[in-house]
Amino acid sequence: ETQLDAVAEEEEEEEDDDDEALARADALLANDSDDESDDDAVEEDEAADSSEDEEEDEDSDDESDDDDDEEAQALRWDEERPKQTKRRKTEPADEGAAELQTMASEEALLNDEMRSSDDYERHLVAHQDEAAAYTTYATFLLEREDDAPGARKVLERGLKTIHYRREDARLDVWACLLELERKHGDSTSLDATTKRAVANCDPTKVLLRLGALLDAAQDFKRSDAVYRKCEKRAKHQAKTTEEVWLRHARSRLLAGDAKGADAVVKRGVQACDGAPKEEASLLSRYACLELEDGSRDRGRTVFDKLLERFPRRADLWQLYVAKTLKAGDVQHARHIQTRLAAADLPPKMMNAALKRFAAFESEHGDAASAAAVKDLARAYVARRKDAMDDEDD
Repeated sequence: ETQLDAVAEEEEEEEDDDDEALARADALLANDSDDESDDDAVEEDEAADSSEDEEEDEDSDDESDDDDDEEAQALRWDEERPKQTKRRKTEPADEGAAELQTMASEEALLNDEMRSSDDYERHLVAHQDEAAAYTTYATFLLEREDDAPGARKVLERGLKTIHYRREDARLDVWACLLELERKHGDSTSLDATTKRAVANCDPTKVLLRLGALLDAAQDFKRSDAVYRKCEKRAKHQAKTTEEVWLRHARSRLLAGDAKGADAVVKRGVQACDGAPKEEASLLSRYACLELEDGSRDRGRTVFDKLLERFPRRADLWQLYVAKTLKAGDVQHARHIQTRLAAADLPPKMMNAALKRFAAFESEHGDAASAAAVKDLARAYVARRKDAMDDEDD
């Protein structure tokens, strides 16, 4: 057996934790990624790894006894990049904006086929339980005929007609009605519609939709009030969801209020009641928001402090690398992975991390940087061997 395999046998009790940590890496990346490029940067097929490990072990028995070669072979540097699975594209962090975009796409499709109110009325007869049938009709009346009262009546028909069990469809209609009141009504009519929507749908979902609409309109003062109300209502309903804190923090970042965003996240951390996994999830996603919509330096600071608390969370390291690489900062991504190589991780997790580092250098580095990764691998094997010798003594 190779040196790394000998170390792995000493760490059998930790393998279950390693598998859980690797699974958390995929789950955490899925929550925050907004395109498939991030998934490709951090996800690998564990089944392919297992089969390749067995083939590597068989081949290594026939090779020379040179120590350096064994160490490099143990970490499998010369094998092909592991196969990567593809996942469905996850929803963006801004759910409200994504839903508005979907509604706009449906509207464009219907507008190509229907040119008059009679066309939309006939369409409603065949699609009485579909939100898009009402929202596109209302949009047609607003944009083509400038008929806000008529659009309001269409949406009210939808709320009366759509079955109460179709909560998402009804929520779409409410969101369209809220947007109509925001644009064509006044604060009184918007508040009245919000109260009705909250009374008939999940209050948290309604307020998050309204907050997203106000953010899209850059009405950050009113959206701040809506998110604060959402925090209070969520506390009364049950534990405040992570999404509430993140939406509010993002709104503050878009408004240029970094201190306000930080205050929101601190309230979110307090709401975690000291649960480490929940705190790590909230703070890592907030760090991603800072990197994307706020300050790159503040985002790095949040990630660095988080990794000081959880140095063995390989999923957080890989998320940090993926977001940094997405921002185009190759040098800093290299620096993060170099720090990761010096961390005290179990062999299985370090093996996966260094394989990613090698793949990174093959794409973004040169022969010298690739050789440096091999040196880091040998240094890790030496550290593990020394640790085992100390334990034996």
